[in-house]
Amino acid sequence: MAKSRPVGELVIPPAALADRRAVEMLRLWIANGGLHCALNIGHWRQHEGVEEDLAWGKVLADAIRHIANAMQEEMGVEPEETIRRLFKEVEAELGQPTTKHRGRFVKPKEAE
Repeated sequence: MAKSRPVGELVIPPAALADRRAVEMLRLWIANGGLHCALNIGHWRQHEGVEEDLAWGKVLADAIRHIANAMQEEMGVEPEETIRRLFKEVEAELGQPTTKHRGRFVKPKEAE
């Protein structure tokens, strides 16, 4: 069966295409009524010698800033307001999840 491109798949940033050392760290999809993700767990520990959880914290903080900047550009919302609301929602969702996390961590060979 031929693999098809998911509907709404995002473009790869030009900088990632241009950098032969670029590494994909995270992908998220909404599919079959839930969130599905692919994570590159272990990259920093293996290749950079840093604590994995702290590096992910920095990546997530940077992603939040990108979201806030995009919201300002596309919807006129001030970045500080978006960041405040995001933090509030993250805290609420971590404290009382609205969905159960099902599934497991799939190794690359299992996904093929």
